[in-house]
Amino acid sequence: MSQSCDANQGETRKAVPKDLSVAKQPPATLAPGTPFHLAELLQERLQTLRRRPKRQRTRAQILAATARQMERLGYEGLTVESITESLGMARGTFYLHFRDRSHAALTVLRVYHALRSRLRPRGGSAMPVREAITQFNVYYVAVYARNAQLLMGRESLMRDRQELARRGSQLNAKWAERVLADVSKRHPRGRSTSDQSQLLLRIRGALAMTDELLRQIYLVRAVGLERFTNNERAVVTAISDMWYRIVYAEVDP
Repeated sequence: MSQSCDANQGETRKAVPKDLSVAKQPPATLAPGTPFHLAELLQERLQTLRRRPKRQRTRAQILAATARQMERLGYEGLTVESITESLGMARGTFYLHFRDRSHAALTVLRVYHALRSRLRPRGGSAMPVREAITQFNVYYVAVYARNAQLLMGRESLMRDRQELARRGSQLNAKWAERVLADVSKRHPRGRSTSDQSQLLLRIRGALAMTDELLRQIYLVRAVGLERFTNNERAVVTAISDMWYRIVYAEVDP
């Protein structure tokens, strides 16, 4: 239950609207709360771009191929050659759109994070707290599980592109503030600054524990957790119970 961005400003910023258009305008079949598989979605999107300018179509093809190759090879095995060869494309064409493999991989993960945020379930603030927590985690765990192969090399990419780690931290901070606001709305009694700080710390702790547990289950496949890889319900139940106990139990009537 947590929530990448380029520090090199010029080219990447100009490209953001086109790269993130799949997140800003997802297919009509993807309603809020619908899990998605990014590599598949990017491939399907190519069919809708047939009448778009060639430069836009080529960039979208490279992005879709990068996602596929990240799933197949991981970021460690990803090369410009593996991307271009899968497309029958000259290396020079790749460099017209992306600086290197890390730039392309980073863009794929930016699309992933943007789409995940765009499609998150709505209406949780009007639900009983346990129901709202479970609704969100059903979506979050499903998206994580479907994109586990894509996320496998995220830590290696962070070493090449430190802005990915910074962006992740920013997203977690933003999400923690949203949760804090939700707790305050559900239990509007005044809180001291110290109480607020302690609650925020607990929220960040819950975020960290959730991300680490999902990493251990779906990416590391840690000993003793293998049986949960195909049991999303059990994972959702455990994470939702953790969130309720750590963050909401003391304010839930």
